[in-house]
Amino acid sequence: MNNSRTYYRIKCKVDNCPWKLTAGCEGESDTVRVKRFKNVHTHTVQDVSYFKPVVRSKDLGRIVMNKIRETPSYFPRQISKDFKNDFRIKINYMQSWRTKEHAKEAIDGKPEDSYKLVPWMCQRLRESMPGTIAKWTCTEEGKFKQLFVSYRCSIRGFEVGCRPILSIDACYLSGNYKGTLLGATGYDTDEGLYPLAYAVVSGETDEDWLWFLQNVKEVIGGRIVTIITDRNSSLISGVRDVFGSQCHSWCLRHLMENFTKFMNSKSGLKLRGSSKDTAKKFLNKIAYARTTETCEKALQKMASFRKELFDWVSENGPEHWANTLFPLPRWDIMYTNQAESFNAWVREERLLSIMRLMDGHLTRLTEFLYRKKMETERWPNPVGPNVEDKMKKRQLAAHGFSCMPLVLRSVQFMI
Repeated sequence: MNNSRTYYRIKCKVDNCPWKLTAGCEGESDTVRVKRFKNVHTHTVQDVSYFKPVVRSKDLGRIVMNKIRETPSYFPRQISKDFKNDFRIKINYMQSWRTKEHAKEAIDGKPEDSYKLVPWMCQRLRESMPGTIAKWTCTEEGKFKQLFVSYRCSIRGFEVGCRPILSIDACYLSGNYKGTLLGATGYDTDEGLYPLAYAVVSGETDEDWLWFLQNVKEVIGGRIVTIITDRNSSLISGVRDVFGSQCHSWCLRHLMENFTKFMNSKSGLKLRGSSKDTAKKFLNKIAYARTTETCEKALQKMASFRKELFDWVSENGPEHWANTLFPLPRWDIMYTNQAESFNAWVREERLLSIMRLMDGHLTRLTEFLYRKKMETERWPNPVGPNVEDKMKKRQLAAHGFSCMPLVLRSVQFMI
């Protein structure tokens, strides 16, 4: 009580007990001298047991600081469990959370201060890796607003070794100031994850998505790419304005979820069990159809099954998700799986301050690309083993097929 760096006064927790100790430093030195000590207790040991020792989360934070530095995903519940097992100290969830926050502040400093270093970090990235795009924006008051980063090595790899298709998605940051992490992810020659660019913004607003997509456009230059997203309304307008709506492919999983919601909410349909599964199969057949003839047959089956479902299909942009109707190559990539893989790939970095996020992403990407380089040098063919396996299976399935000219026709939604 009333303690400082040079003065200490301690008293017994039990009321009216005379036990007391007073101590202080000698002059300007660090030598501590006990000035008064009354070593007398006027109560029983049982009285003491009613009082829990005061444990400060700031002090506990120093104990777990190294563990949190090594493992950012060290969650408060685990902290509580470890303190109970290792130190016989019981702390609740809120105390554990404060312990972690004190440890993070001891490691990185105050979270708001890390944003002040973003301009310096962007400049250093551009200087150390020429061709890297690293830019940021701020508000009129000078507060951080947006960050975009795409490394030259990623840009070059996408140009020479990836298909012209990008999966774009967002995930939430879990640090002190929250925010959203936007990512643009490509597919390597083995259909694996290829991180191209990321951004830190306030949220999934029209302004943030438009700014991010404009920077992605700068990264890929004049190359025509297919953009696959989850049909977020801000993304639909942003992709249309930056790349053109013909480039926009919609994730079939999210479309199927909306289709199921429509079946559940549409009065009069009353589809249950096998009937609902049949409707989903028809939608899949429309999406995966290889020819206009196959697509027309699937549409006719849907119309015969339920006219309302056919109307829903025709009103929900099948040219953005059906193979036959989509104008650009898509290589059967129907989902935003790569974007979701990227969100999991940076799971730990999403917990950190923005400077540690940038540094952690760079370290992870460097190790990732180096490992990929070592793997590709062992490949006997220009494509990876997964792609090679698919090619062999399709070659076997094609034995005995004959080739004939294919007449392309537009699919009419008039049944």
